Amino acid sequence: MIDLQVFVDNINMPCAVISVERNDDVYAARGMIRIEKVNERFLEYTGGRDRYYDGMDYTEFAPQEDSFEEYCRRAALDDKRVHTYVRMVDGKSWADLIAIPMISADADRGLCQLMFDPEPDLDSGYETAPVSIDTATAVIRNVMTLMDNSDFDESIRKVFASILKKAEARNGRIVLLDDEKRQAPVLCDLLAEGLDTDKLPGDGVIPYPVVKGWERMLGNHDSAILKNDMEIESLASFNPNLARMMKQNQVHSMLMLPLRRDERIIGFMYVVNFNVDKTIEIKELVELMAFFLGSEIFNHQLVSKLEKIGTTDELTGLLNRHALKKRVGLVANVKDILPFGVVNMDLNGLKEVNDSKGHDAGDAMLRHAAEVLTGIFGGNDVYRTGGDEFVALLNGVSKAEFDGMLEQLIEANANDPGFSTAIGSFWAESESFDFEAAYRKADCIMYENKRDFYINHPDKNRRRA
Repeated sequence: MIDLQVFVDNINMPCAVISVERNDDVYAARGMIRIEKVNERFLEYTGGRDRYYDGMDYTEFAPQEDSFEEYCRRAALDDKRVHTYVRMVDGKSWADLIAIPMISADADRGLCQLMFDPEPDLDSGYETAPVSIDTATAVIRNVMTLMDNSDFDESIRKVFASILKKAEARNGRIVLLDDEKRQAPVLCDLLAEGLDTDKLPGDGVIPYPVVKGWERMLGNHDSAILKNDMEIESLASFNPNLARMMKQNQVHSMLMLPLRRDERIIGFMYVVNFNVDKTIEIKELVELMAFFLGSEIFNHQLVSKLEKIGTTDELTGLLNRHALKKRVGLVANVKDILPFGVVNMDLNGLKEVNDSKGHDAGDAMLRHAAEVLTGIFGGNDVYRTGGDEFVALLNGVSKAEFDGMLEQLIEANANDPGFSTAIGSFWAESESFDFEAAYRKADCIMYENKRDFYINHPDKNRRRA
């Protein structure tokens, strides 16, 4: 079971784990919402150190708020990710709030992870830098699109299309910057008809050094604006690659902005061949939307990482038991996946290796087993469900293909000295066999195979010790 305090302490922003009581009677009073665990950043930002204790009703910590309760219920009870911008209790500051469903061991209570990141006062600076009504209206509509659309890619595309339309631009791109992987994938690509995409570098990915060059080109500036061919020509003196690409694609104007999270650049957004007569209005809109898009993209990346952590076995890189439960739980009707096959596997001799050679050797044995199984069944169909236990769940394959995979597994057992596993399999074609029933059938066969192995290899049976 996960240690919730360790979990929140490893989040680098204000974070709390919230529990919500389940109540099947929709007409009854709302389920109680409690703050189970918080990290130090949460206490620092809320200033609630003196009144906080684990498991407290949230109304002891902050005033009762209907919207907050709805966010918690959606995440903890309905398994829906919630992302919104909220004004804080002080009425002056804003926070970027995100609630992520968590797995709860208590059937009577749901859990969610609540994070928020303080945003600058969205009212500040308006007296010195007023925003036009048209721009404010466009921003509000785009932010609502980001918040209301559950499909991240589609919402980004809609918002970016709206920006291009407002800018009367020919085309544009949103490019992400991944310094860890040294990659620059294109998140959104809206190209006008007639643009020669063959002259654009990469296949959905711009070379990382090129994008890093954009970062150096911007320096401390918030944006780069080139309004005519003369300015593009001057660009060639310090960024010849970008200038050459622009000329090849008949680009006569460009507005580029970095997408930031705090001080870190996480990507770039640019529009080309826009209406230069509206440069000020377009820059105003794009700069404001860069703020919201940067926040949305960062949160999406964070959620993706957290979801991967929650469904991936850290040692082997395989999917874990939670991922298997989630996959099975998404099947509304067993007819939708019939026929399917289940293979239960249990590594032979892992405890003997751990005891005689140490846990590093045991870990190496598990990683090697994961490589073998991934090579046979594919990475998306193999799960590590326990210490030495693995499961493969396959649908969309024929019985002949399933049997062929089992033959490969048997051959690996026979020919790979570093791999040995008990095997139990079951092929389900009838509706009388849902996953649980098929799993139990395969499990019984696997344990018979395991017993036979240890009868024939008593020296490897350290489980009796």
